[in-house]
Amino acid sequence: MSAQCHRVNVIDGHMAALRVKLARAAEPAELRQAFESFTALPQELHLPSAPARPIVVRDEPDRPQPRLDRDAGGV
Repeated sequence: MSAQCHRVNVIDGHMAALRVKLARAAEPAELRQAFESFTALPQELHLPSAPARPIVVRDEPDRPQPRLDRDAGGV
């Protein structure tokens, strides 16, 4: 696997543009499941400021818009 990430500052939160090259082709549903089920150490430690889902997959055609979704996790 090879990955690149570019962080983009915006008024509310931040956005990341990611490009990932996988060893094998992956179906969109498989990628979606991987993103939706991802957790990391902050979630395992139940840190009070850690969102339950650090990656949120949105299907709306007008996304991403951090200003509209900044409070989606309720944290």
